[in-house]
Amino acid sequence: MDVHTEAAFEFQLCAHLEGARDAIIARQIGASPVRARRRILDVVCIEPGPQFDARTQIGPTAIPDVLIRAEIPTGRARPVGRCLPVEPPHREAIIDAGVTAGFIERERRGGRTLIRRTTAYPADWFGPILAIENKPDLGRPGALAEQLRFDLSLAVADAVVVATASTVTGAHLNRIPTRVGVWEFDATTGSRTVHRDPQPLPVDAPAMVPTGRRSDHVPVQAVTPAQKRRVRRRLAERAYGRGWRRFPLVGCAHFRLDAAAAPRCAELDTPIDPAHTCGEGCPLYTPAAPPRDVRRQVRAARTPWVADAAGFAREQSRIGEF
Repeated sequence: MDVHTEAAFEFQLCAHLEGARDAIIARQIGASPVRARRRILDVVCIEPGPQFDARTQIGPTAIPDVLIRAEIPTGRARPVGRCLPVEPPHREAIIDAGVTAGFIERERRGGRTLIRRTTAYPADWFGPILAIENKPDLGRPGALAEQLRFDLSLAVADAVVVATASTVTGAHLNRIPTRVGVWEFDATTGSRTVHRDPQPLPVDAPAMVPTGRRSDHVPVQAVTPAQKRRVRRRLAERAYGRGWRRFPLVGCAHFRLDAAAAPRCAELDTPIDPAHTCGEGCPLYTPAAPPRDVRRQVRAARTPWVADAAGFAREQSRIGEF
């Protein structure tokens, strides 16, 4: 199964999970606190926490983690240099992202930039995190064993699952660690068979994670619970802002968005990855206007994510000025 089909599989799995769970679903999210070991999770499922409603009131886009960690007041605005420990070349871009996210407000006074938070950050807005590694063809697992070893050692997600289009056999289950759940998913019909549920991972415990492989040893690095909490928060924020519908709307007469706003080819009647399979290189390509973009509306209707914040947090923060 080629990478193009793998991406189509991923889109359809996200659509299925979105319909089956009251959660935030996103794809291709970074989840490693170790510089020497990059890790991108295929799909993440973020369950709402006790303060989820407070998070929805801030805004629909992701808040940069550096702003969440900075000591920015919610009352009177302060000079940015005093409360945001970021060098000037990157500072303005971060402030722009924070203003867009609705988390901070910016003003100019006496030639200086001042900022303040619109609200306190709701630390408990997200609950358990499920990480899903997509391997449509278990006959070609690639680096699956190494990826799972890292995910289980790090334990940033509360649970880990492998999703596949292959017929799952006992041999497959024996090769996949017992703490990892196993799903068989048909992207065409949207049906999912659970062959094994995942076991909970120790997200609050310190970890030792592999950072590479040598001929005579495996180097490891310690990760503290505090580091894991920061990664979990950053992962959840990015998932909230990003979602999973990050693909181009193709100007082809056969390109469609299905009921879940996932991409399909009407001529082939199959899920597709438009970023790689559509366009003039496709023999079926027929130029036409792209379909209307309803991805935000569909996401808001199918998930707890709120596309347009009511502004309660911003209005409340202004009360403190008087």
